[in-house]
Amino acid sequence: MNKAEMDRVERKPEQIDYDKAKTRRYLLWTFGIAWVMQAGVALLYRGGLSIVGQMMAQMLMALMMFVPMLGVLLSGNRLAGMGWKPAYQGKDKTALSSAA
Repeated sequence: MNKAEMDRVERKPEQIDYDKAKTRRYLLWTFGIAWVMQAGVALLYRGGLSIVGQMMAQMLMALMMFVPMLGVLLSGNRLAGMGWKPAYQGKDKTALSSAA
């Protein structure tokens, strides 16, 4: 193995500290908001929908994609440092780019 391969093997994942209270607040906010939005969509669909009602329900469902971000902001967590950074090596990168 060369030096670059040794560095990659010996690299340890970053240590992330979780705050139990903030995590609990995040889960409560996220699931609470999502539940209320889903109840709203169910009520819209329950009473025969017009075209406008269908569009409103679909927009509400689309907005639900942003509920986790809203939960992070409302619970007092930071968005900095979040993310997924996969480490591709060699042929994996080529195979991934050709799959698209």
